Amino acid sequence: MKHKKTFWILSAAVLLTLTIRGSVFADLNANEIYTTFNATNDGQGFRFTHSVTSNGFIALTTQPGFSHVNFNAYIYGSTGGPNYFTTLCVEPDVLAASLGLGLLNYDPVAGTSQTSLELVLSVGAAFLYKQYATGELAVSSQFDGNAFFAAIQVLMGSMTGVNWASNTYLRYLIDQVPDVGYWYEPYHPAQYYAGIGDYSVFVMQVTDPSQPGNYQDFLYVSPAVRDDTPPVIPDPATLLLWTLGGMGLVGSMRLRRLKKLARS
Repeated sequence: MKHKKTFWILSAAVLLTLTIRGSVFADLNANEIYTTFNATNDGQGFRFTHSVTSNGFIALTTQPGFSHVNFNAYIYGSTGGPNYFTTLCVEPDVLAASLGLGLLNYDPVAGTSQTSLELVLSVGAAFLYKQYATGELAVSSQFDGNAFFAAIQVLMGSMTGVNWASNTYLRYLIDQVPDVGYWYEPYHPAQYYAGIGDYSVFVMQVTDPSQPGNYQDFLYVSPAVRDDTPPVIPDPATLLLWTLGGMGLVGSMRLRRLKKLARS
């Protein structure tokens, strides 16, 4: 009897835990951002022209005559504007001949965003890019583009052998949370992260309209809306009813088994 009691207490605790965890992926309106972005230009996605900046980033500008998306996240210096922002390639070995169409990659079921080569956007990569885009990192003459690119590639799993202590931006992450494993965890655009705030970061998969087989993957960040509605958690009385109901079912099954044995 003692073991049964322990079992049901643990079951109730697990149920409560799952209920709470199930609510954390509904904090931000990532699905709405994803749907709206990919619906631009009659579902073709984001049309743009591009150029390379002085620090090696890619500057994207919407093509004249096409609707643009929300660039209000980019508040630092020249990275802000009604139709312009800078980004970087997260798969440097994959290059589209002529960049032109971009669609956000987001899996609402898994809650993650990934590259064309199925590299999942990590918490660390999303954190660093958001901080770069909003000007929270030093993006002046002291900004080290090569070290930043290396950090993103390490965090995306496309580069190994980099010493975290010797990379400015990886070391910066460790100063925030001294757990390397945390920064490699899959990032969920719909989940609120204290270090990212009310923003969602996505991988933007880019294709060449004239050569559909050519593609490249950039990062995109958008302001997001947080849902502060308290999660629906069963109250103790409801959990007690579920537990008692389960115990009653088990008891009933055991009683029938005992009666069957008595008749045999």
